[in-house]
Amino acid sequence: MRLYIKTNKNAYNTLANEYKARLENKSMYEEPLDSLVGRSVNYAKERFGKVLALDIGPGRGESVMYMQKEGCTVDALDVAEKILEVVKEVAPRTNIIHADILEYKIPKERYALIYCGALIHLFKATDAVKVMETIWDGLKPKGILFINTTIHDESSEGYYTKSDYKGQIKRYRHKFTEQEFNNLIKKAGFHIIDEIRTNEEDRNKMWLAYICEKII
Repeated sequence: MRLYIKTNKNAYNTLANEYKARLENKSMYEEPLDSLVGRSVNYAKERFGKVLALDIGPGRGESVMYMQKEGCTVDALDVAEKILEVVKEVAPRTNIIHADILEYKIPKERYALIYCGALIHLFKATDAVKVMETIWDGLKPKGILFINTTIHDESSEGYYTKSDYKGQIKRYRHKFTEQEFNNLIKKAGFHIIDEIRTNEEDRNKMWLAYICEKII
């Protein structure tokens, strides 16, 4: 496991309980799940009917819960075991995969939907390309990918303190420009079919989400 991935694993294990607490204390600026997860599920259902989904980096588990309520069967993959404990608590029917996505091989063309909320910026730029290749392999033809990140004026990467949580927890992250993020998606073999922009004013974050279709 890469050193920066170990750092991120430790960070999210430390923050797992705070993530869980935010289920009951959401920001008024957060994008509704109906928009983020609901749209993605609907696109997948239109193409496949029954949906087997993979949530990579499931956080506090609410995206997993939403997909299950919509009739999806959901696997959740994360490198941080404490995060997976939260997911299992809030969504007991979830199949848990404890793994580093850079080392885990997703079964080829297994999933109708892969959901990656606030994930891709946790990797170095070169590794983000590898993550996208792995996701592409794991999706069915015309499968749906949800992916989002914060957008910045300049591209950079390194260790940053997570200022919107307690303590001085550092993690490694990449700061994408919009063009850089767009290029990453398209070069990986995806067609963008929908986008969602969210301004989290209280956290000073501008989010860009893409809902994409795998191109064959």
